Amino acid sequence: MRPPASDVSAGQLGRYAGILAAWRDRFLLRPIARSSFLRNVTITATGSITGQLIQVAASPILTRLYTPAEFGVLSMYMSVCSILVAIATLRYDQAIPLPQDEGDAADVLALALAAVLLVALMGWAGAEFFGPRLVAMTSQPTLVHYLWLVPLTVAGGGSYVALTLWAIRKQAYRRLAITKITRSTGQSLTQVALGLLHAGPLGLIIGFAVGQLGGNGSITLEALRTDAQALRRISLRGMLRAARRHLKFPLYSCPSALLVAVPMQIPPLLIALYYGVHEAGLFNLASSVLRQPATLCAEAVGQVFFGKAAATLRDQPSQLPRLFFTTAGVLFAVGLIPTLALILLAVPLVRFVFGSSWVAAGAYVQLMALVLLAGVTVSTVSPIISVTQKQDWQLAVDIIRTVLVLAVFYVAHVVHARPLTAVAAYTGVLLVTYGLFFIVFSLAALAGARQARPQGTGGGTASGVE
Repeated sequence: MRPPASDVSAGQLGRYAGILAAWRDRFLLRPIARSSFLRNVTITATGSITGQLIQVAASPILTRLYTPAEFGVLSMYMSVCSILVAIATLRYDQAIPLPQDEGDAADVLALALAAVLLVALMGWAGAEFFGPRLVAMTSQPTLVHYLWLVPLTVAGGGSYVALTLWAIRKQAYRRLAITKITRSTGQSLTQVALGLLHAGPLGLIIGFAVGQLGGNGSITLEALRTDAQALRRISLRGMLRAARRHLKFPLYSCPSALLVAVPMQIPPLLIALYYGVHEAGLFNLASSVLRQPATLCAEAVGQVFFGKAAATLRDQPSQLPRLFFTTAGVLFAVGLIPTLALILLAVPLVRFVFGSSWVAAGAYVQLMALVLLAGVTVSTVSPIISVTQKQDWQLAVDIIRTVLVLAVFYVAHVVHARPLTAVAAYTGVLLVTYGLFFIVFSLAALAGARQARPQGTGGGTASGVE
């Protein structure tokens, strides 16, 4: 007797499910289990995705608790702090994964944290001196009441950068993933709670500071527990020796980091100055929507890529270009579809998710969507410059981008261009310079393989990387 149609359908569904499970095991789970690179990416990506999802979930609440103008004040504060955090370690953090000896690496960590303290103190002095001038330029007298938080925020963010690189060296990716969740949770809960209390811009700023401070304690305690022997070897002489050995980082990477941070962080300040804090708040929301996926890749995949690239240069330098181009190609393919979706659907999505007060931000998202694709592809593989120590190569492009970005907004102001026109020109500058960066990074990967090859696979660490 012929079985009922429902039984046949159930059997077919069962077979299809079995086929899909087999394909999942063969092409997804088994490769991840066998590859330490993929496994570490999965761990860090899980933490980053969870942290980003927490912030994404909080965003529709925050946009209904705070006005665009209040977000504009936050964007100005974040601009100042983010620029300082970018150079807080003097980029010595990038040298932490490189030494073979654990004691030498601990000296570099201590050196990076000492630099953070110095920059935080400079941030406090700068807030005292330049704060009133910034307030006068932006016509925001309330901003002066928030500048005392700048050194605290910079100290928290800079310390986390250094401790993160120590965790990467120790391959403590699980601990790192947990800190990403705690940072996002602390920031979002604080901002929502203070928003309910009608704290205004101060609520957003305090929440941001809490997020920057989060995660430092757990990484520090883990390091003291598992790496006490190496940390006890820290000495002033060792720190000075590390400072000389890795002098390229403050000489080249630090100015480069500043030149990276300025064109990415200065636009909210310039928009607030030229067009008002309301427009700066709309731009800040659009930038956040696009920045979160790029930050996710840069932190999750980029950090693992850094560790993998450093190990590859030490052990198999000829494979460095392959690792670089494969990683960049996969990132471009993954980012293409979300980018196209944002170009087509940004305005209705912004209205639905963030509320009618923020509809104008959708136009900014559409304009800058391609920057998301370029940022995901190029920024994530940028650690190749630190691994190959070709920081001077990147410096020229950083200077070009910074000059062009500042010029774009200045010219737009002089000719009385609309905010959308200024942001469109800004987007064009970023796309052109991302292309130049990718060329420089590609040449660095190829040069790293060529320089390390004569040393063989076993002895290339000291001279090839450091």
